[in-house]
Amino acid sequence: MARWTLVILLGTLQQTFPRQSCSNRPEFCFNAYYEEAPFWRGPLHLKRRCVLKNAGVKTILIADDNASGRDLMLVVLEGCGYRVVMATGGREAISMARAEHPDLILMDLHMPDIDGFAVLRELRGDAKFARVPIIALTASAMPEDRNDVMTAGFDGFITKPIRLPALRSEVERLLQSGYETAGAGS
Repeated sequence: MARWTLVILLGTLQQTFPRQSCSNRPEFCFNAYYEEAPFWRGPLHLKRRCVLKNAGVKTILIADDNASGRDLMLVVLEGCGYRVVMATGGREAISMARAEHPDLILMDLHMPDIDGFAVLRELRGDAKFARVPIIALTASAMPEDRNDVMTAGFDGFITKPIRLPALRSEVERLLQSGYETAGAGS
């Protein structure tokens, strides 16, 4: 299943091979080429390019109604060693956050039931989520949009289509920046 998801999301699968990681967990390594992504050149070596500096496995909640974007983030973040849980809407994101206690949340701003701003307000109203970093995901790339998002209380801002290096660096920046995730499940 994961192999075919990679082919669909990333393009042609060039080679696959199992190997043992330094933590004695099996890894799935691959080279994939995706012709239509001008921001990424050459093979994707997700496991080799991701340097996980976190002690223990961190949990990331992805809240996005776009299945292909959600799945791409899942592949990249799991490839970096994170545990990923997903929600397809705002209400589901709130219940998943309360059940899973993520260390970081990636939140689409425009979801069909309730938007990311309402989810942010709901979660920030709960002391358990006061210091959990929440990154806004949006197709709006204007400077005033970024200011509105940061003023609302989001901790980060990533524009769509998502650039993989930006996703990894923003996630790592927030998880390494001294945020203490009160009540996080890691």
